[in-house]
Parts: sequence; C-alpha cells; structure tokens
Amino acid sequence: MKLSIHLALRYLRSSDRASFSSFAGKLAIIGLGVGIAALILTAAIYKGFEDTISNKIAGFDGHIRIQDFLADLSQIIQQDLIVFYLILL
Repeated sequence: MKLSIHLALRYLRSSDRASFSSFAGKLAIIGLGVGIAALILTAAIYKGFEDTISNKIAGFDGHIRIQDFLADLSQIIQQDLIVFYLILL
C-alpha cells in the first residue's frame, strides 16, 4: 500500500472518534466527492446540449453549401463589356 494512502486511512480511522479534525476530514472528503460529481454531471449536460444544438444546426443548413460562382463572374464580365462599349462610343 502506498504511504500516502496508508497515512490518510490511519488519520481518518483514528480511535478518537470525537475529535474535530477527524470530522472535518470526513466532511472535506464528502464535499470533494459532491463537488466532483456535480462537475462531471455539468460537463455531461453541456456536452449533450452542444451535440443537440450542433445536430439541429446541421439539419437546418448542411455542412457544405454548393454555390454557382461562375454566374456572378459572368455578370461582372457583362458589366465590364457594357462599360467598355460605352467608353468606345
């Protein structure tokens, strides 16, 4: 058994049950357990919420959007040709 675990168990299992330090130690361990459980629960809820929102957004608007960029380019070329034609007149 590791030395740190041995010392911790010896401290918590002391024969003097009425001592405040033993009570405070047990209370601290219980508090840590409750705090860590709350943190794990919060992280799980957050991850589930993030996945749900991601799926809803992906369902509404896909991951890839295909768009015709040549139509915009042809409009720009036509506008330039009109301007060039007006300059020549």
